[in-house]
Amino acid sequence: MGIIHRDIKAENVMITKTEKRVKLLDFGLSKNSQIVKDREICGTPYYMAPEMIKAEKYDAQIDIWSLGVMLYYLVSGHLPFHQRTQKELFAQICFGTLDFDHHEFDYVSKECKDLIKKMIVQNPKKRLTALQVLKHPWFEKFGGDAKVTQEEDMLAPELFKRMQEYKTTSYFEMVARNIMIKQSKDSDFSSTLTEQFKKIDKDGSGLITPQELKDFIDACPLIHTTDTEIQALISELDYAGNGKISISEFLAATIDQKEFFSDARLRSVFGMFDVKGDN
Repeated sequence: MGIIHRDIKAENVMITKTEKRVKLLDFGLSKNSQIVKDREICGTPYYMAPEMIKAEKYDAQIDIWSLGVMLYYLVSGHLPFHQRTQKELFAQICFGTLDFDHHEFDYVSKECKDLIKKMIVQNPKKRLTALQVLKHPWFEKFGGDAKVTQEEDMLAPELFKRMQEYKTTSYFEMVARNIMIKQSKDSDFSSTLTEQFKKIDKDGSGLITPQELKDFIDACPLIHTTDTEIQALISELDYAGNGKISISEFLAATIDQKEFFSDARLRSVFGMFDVKGDN
């Protein structure tokens, strides 16, 4: 197509309801790759390639970097580069080291991780091209159809661990988390978490029942628990007290605290409890 998108990110990708086709959206920053040898800095900071940040001349390889960042995010729920300030973020992107330290990557195939490593390469000349990406073993493994393995498609034990740890939080913290979740936009959340919720919620009611959670956990051989423990887990996560888990309750229990609970969000919730306004 000869187009450099320049703002590829998870929020700019959709799947059509009828054809189930993946489509890329928002070409507002795109340019013709045949004529651009740009130095303009644009796009979303977390997805920017090093050569753009350094204001060097760049080409379509910046989109390969962004796709690598998006793939990392989609399979783990984490961004590969994440810092408190934009200056620190850009330094990490340009000079930092890519790692797969998050527990979620224990359940991601080696082929997928290899592809990510070859897309998120700081030197654009050593980065895979679009054609090389399509010929990578991760795609060939599925006969050209990028389906995930059964292990990657299961409820990651890391998420189940977070849900169990959530049981030990105080009632005050539970209230605060639920408030922050409800105040946030859908785009603030990892698509991995929201998709996991939809997979567990088989009847599409927007609520996870004890049976639905049990069925989903039973399909994961890496999680061992009893019916009694599942019922207890439901009771602890059930902030509304209706015997089921809503999307906000699920997110409150499974969200990555370090990435989601920013100073601004914490101050906002604290202000709601500090009715006197003296702190």
